[in-house]
Amino acid sequence: MGAADRNRLVLAGMRLVGPLLGLTAVAWAVSVFPVFQLNSYVAMTAARVISGDRFRSDVWKSVDLKSRDFPYESIKPSLLAKLAVLRLRSAETMPSGESSQEVQSRFQELAGLTKDALRNTPTDGFLWLTLCWVSDRSGAAINDRWRYLRSSYQMSPNEGWIGLKRNPFVLNHFATLPDDIAEDAVQELMHLVRSGLHVEVAQIIAGPGLPINKLLLRRLRALGLADRVALARSLSNNDGFEDAAKELGVESPAPDR
Repeated sequence: MGAADRNRLVLAGMRLVGPLLGLTAVAWAVSVFPVFQLNSYVAMTAARVISGDRFRSDVWKSVDLKSRDFPYESIKPSLLAKLAVLRLRSAETMPSGESSQEVQSRFQELAGLTKDALRNTPTDGFLWLTLCWVSDRSGAAINDRWRYLRSSYQMSPNEGWIGLKRNPFVLNHFATLPDDIAEDAVQELMHLVRSGLHVEVAQIIAGPGLPINKLLLRRLRALGLADRVALARSLSNNDGFEDAAKELGVESPAPDR
């Protein structure tokens, strides 16, 4: 075979390989792009949940379905914690008509996802809180719940958005808490007030903290005057808290006009 013939064969081969490589690249892009979109969607939506955005039930259902387009194994490891935020919100808002089998399946899925996420970020206090919540809802051993909760406080003692989810949960169990976690909860409440979250803390005290509100208010007297005045004003909008200002050691706020 002459040199000219060999050159023609090489050129023909290149003409065949080129399109094949192009098709392979297109196939790869088609398969990867939806996963890329999903990862971006998870990150963006979790950020909205963390910032306190509220979704209508129909909108949240759409969010939940979209986050389940792919198994969580396809999510970037660095985003598993963000996906746990979405799955926890889904579990919290499950309709009452769900079967017990479906509920337990959701809990098991959330527990598995959370443990996988913790392998990547073992210092994430929200993930430890999520494990505690799942254990509580699924009836796991109480010692496991407290272990998870201790880890949550150790890893993220002063993160406001975690505290706003953790403190109501903890105060709901205050009567059965170990002493160290009960103290963590009170210190967390004080930190939330110092962070300027007076309205949110008032809602916590008037809600899950209601049975122990006198104890909480006495402890909150250690706060600065400005924070106590602001908290007393926020509490005055709740029935049954006419003496909140007295408990906090400040003058009763003027009624809102």
